[in-house]
Amino acid sequence: MPTPLSSPRLSRSSLLMASLLALLGVVTLSAFGPLVSAEKAVQRDAVDDEVRVYFCTSCGYRQNFEQVKNFLEDKYPHLVDRVYGANYDADPLKLMIGYAQLAAMALMIFGETLFRAMGWDDTLLQKALNNRIACFAVILFMGSLSQSMVSTGAFEIFYNGELVFSKLQLGRWPALEELTQLLEARGIDSIY
Repeated sequence: MPTPLSSPRLSRSSLLMASLLALLGVVTLSAFGPLVSAEKAVQRDAVDDEVRVYFCTSCGYRQNFEQVKNFLEDKYPHLVDRVYGANYDADPLKLMIGYAQLAAMALMIFGETLFRAMGWDDTLLQKALNNRIACFAVILFMGSLSQSMVSTGAFEIFYNGELVFSKLQLGRWPALEELTQLLEARGIDSIY
């Protein structure tokens, strides 16, 4: 049985040539690989850059977000369509007060029919319905309480997942010059 080295199709010289070419490929790749990967890393960073702004929509901060977005896209062209804005979510427990208000309103309107259909005791509901004005006052108070608890006043700016500016922590708005300095300190300008 012929061995691979004694095979007529695969001579020792062609095996030696293939080994030298493979070694040359490994040497070339190891010598020039870091330059290519560093260049790709810079390109990848420029493509992956993003700014996310989480703001309080119930406070009417959308216009402030649009101003920051336009400023950043003008100053850093690679961020065009890469500045995202979203609502800063309030604590779920605070949101529950709003849901409780809706449920109480539904009970005041549809409660009798619902309780009869389900066969539940409606004694407590009847007491509430006998005092409708007081119940509606409590329900309206729940609405304003819910609104004030959900209004966080947040305007949080993140660059590539890292917090750059927090209105909640500092208690003030960012100046556009300050925002530029904060972003450049995190390397946004080093790409160009």
